[in-house]
Order: sequence, then structure tokens, then C-alpha cells
Amino acid sequence: MKYILFGILAFTYSHVYAEPVFRDSYAVDLTLNDGSKFQKEIKKVPYVADGVIYIFPGESFSVGIEIGEKGIKEIYYDKGKSSKIGLDFNFKQEKLDDGKRMMMLTVVSRLPQTLSYEALMVIPEVQGVKKTSVVPIEAGLSSYESWPHPIMQLALRNFKLEDKNKKSNQPVQPTSLRSSADR
Repeated sequence: MKYILFGILAFTYSHVYAEPVFRDSYAVDLTLNDGSKFQKEIKKVPYVADGVIYIFPGESFSVGIEIGEKGIKEIYYDKGKSSKIGLDFNFKQEKLDDGKRMMMLTVVSRLPQTLSYEALMVIPEVQGVKKTSVVPIEAGLSSYESWPHPIMQLALRNFKLEDKNKKSNQPVQPTSLRSSADR
């Protein structure tokens, strides 16, 4: 997978986007479920390109979001976290008390509305790109996503703001808990 997910989701400039900011080359280091080590050299991959946010384990960064009349107008890498409207990401592999490993994505919202999106992942030693489930991020709150297996890269895309004028008359129902096998 020479080009990883970035090559699969290649640029399709249908809108005017800011010039992408590329991360420096570095190695992704993960511990696989069997305890062995996985390492992959990451080269010229942008943080954000064509509305898709690319994130690797061990990274923490922010994106700014420009909102227009019809929703999200632009998403851009925000190195200094200077934008009042945006998202903060932290993606890492954690070791649990029982010695097992899990992946954790934390997203902090600096948005005035709830945000929904899709997530794709690249898993070491698995061919192709896999879709994974994520929950919408409530305005001004944090979201925590976890997976019981190593993930080499996430691509977050199809960001949509929920209509803040849309009110639900339905009572809130508790949702059932899903096991990690449902992911």
C-alpha cells in the first residue's frame, strides 16, 4: 500500500480549498494484537486535503472550519489553533491494565452545531480501506472513539453540520451498547 489511504482518496477538487499543509515524514509504530511490532514510514501526506482529514497514531493537531450559508465551506489545518471554530484531534494507541492494546481518537469540538462525519481506516496487515462507525460530535463537547485493534491511519470525511433549527419531538431513547465485534 505504497500510497496508503491518501492515494485511494486522491484529490478531486470540486471546491476551492486552501493549499494543503503536509506533515513531515516519520514512522508509525504500533503494537499488533499478537504483541509484535509494526512500523511504517509515512511520507508526504497532508493533514487536510479536499475536505478529508488524515490522521495517524501519535498525532495531535487542530483544524479550522469555515462555515457558510449552506454548511461547511472549508476545512483547513490550523497549526496555531488560532481558529475559534474548529476541531482538535488526538489519536493514539493505549495499553490497558490487562496488557491489551486499543486505539483511541479524541475529538474536541469548537463548533456552534453538532457535526456528523464518516471515518475510513487502514489496518496493518489487512488489505484495503475499511469503513468504521463514529458518533456525531455535539457542539462544544468532546467525542471519544475506540477500537480494539491497531489502526495505521484514519481518514475523516463527509462532514455535515446538523440543522440547528431542526428540533426532534421524539423522546430520547437509550441505545444498546455494541461490542467491539460490531465495529
